[in-house]
Amino acid sequence: GTDDMGYLIETSDRPGTVRVETRGRKFYLPVTRFDNRNDLTTFIRDDPSAWPKAKDAAIRAEMKRALDAIAPG
Repeated sequence: GTDDMGYLIETSDRPGTVRVETRGRKFYLPVTRFDNRNDLTTFIRDDPSAWPKAKDAAIRAEMKRALDAIAPG
């Protein structure tokens, strides 16, 4: 669940990653969080022509912020 991801992010020894250990090796997977505490996603179930411009802009801004954290540029 989401709490598990929070724990994995917070306990990784490299910021911005989740550490996976297997077969004696360590892998660091880039990770970010999409902040949906203010429900940015419910409206996308509607027809795109009905999407409010402000909500569309808000979800796009959060997606950009989250994705820039793991793939800048």
